Amino acid sequence: MNKKKTLIIAALLVFIAIPVIIWVINSTLQKGTVSVETLIVPSNATVKINDETYSNKRSINLKPGNYTVVTSRDGFETNTQDILVADGQTNAIIASLLPVSEEAKRWQENNMKAYLELEGRAGSIAAQQGQEFIDTYPITKSLPLQKPTYTIGYRQVTEEGKQGIVITINAVEGFRESALQELRDRDVNLGDYTIEFTDYRSPF
Repeated sequence: MNKKKTLIIAALLVFIAIPVIIWVINSTLQKGTVSVETLIVPSNATVKINDETYSNKRSINLKPGNYTVVTSRDGFETNTQDILVADGQTNAIIASLLPVSEEAKRWQENNMKAYLELEGRAGSIAAQQGQEFIDTYPITKSLPLQKPTYTIGYRQVTEEGKQGIVITINAVEGFRESALQELRDRDVNLGDYTIEFTDYRSPF
């Protein structure tokens, strides 16, 4: 094999190897992260998440956990929000910046379609997240439940970047077991949940 052919083959191997190496590096960096959709208007606003700054990103990969997100652009109000990024659910950063300067107000007037599209997409995401929550915790669909001697509710909790619920039982002394039996009758596996008891106080 002559030198020219060897160089051509070597060049081809390098050409093939570089994308593979980039893919492996990206896959390694993104391991353990969750894709978070970004819905921002104006779309070229700057998004700062903790100490990292992003721009013109349709999605951002983040590890599960709690984040403070600051979205800003010159001439618009800055939006600050706290979000939870959790594995196995729909995650999104939604920010519709309101104009302050005259130039920004003119921009908004010329781009109302973008604001309306964001509003529609945000509604779809909220519905999807609500359904995911019910699918994960079906009992929440029928709570709160109120009886003369007890009430059963729930509260959401976040631990190590994961969402969960705690079932709360507010019961008259001696009726806690009745509340637990109510849950069993609804096919709730009590071992799957943390249950908090408080003493019932009649409002009458």
